[in-house]
Amino acid sequence: MSIQVDGATHQEMSTEAWAYSIMMTRLAAKFFLESVAACLISNGRIDNEDLTTLRNGLAEAAEMISLAAGVPQVDS
Repeated sequence: MSIQVDGATHQEMSTEAWAYSIMMTRLAAKFFLESVAACLISNGRIDNEDLTTLRNGLAEAAEMISLAAGVPQVDS
């Protein structure tokens, strides 16, 4: 599909694909972290503030790049 487009459009598509890949990696890492937290909690860990901080940071990082990744923005 991108072979038939001009250079500028090809660059835009590449940038969006790159941003989408980064965003999805951040989301996957966030879900992995949540799985780790669930395992730790089930084994008796009580204080999970460090994991919560990491999870929130990953969620914010994914949100930051979402526009560049082509995610539709919803006005709140």
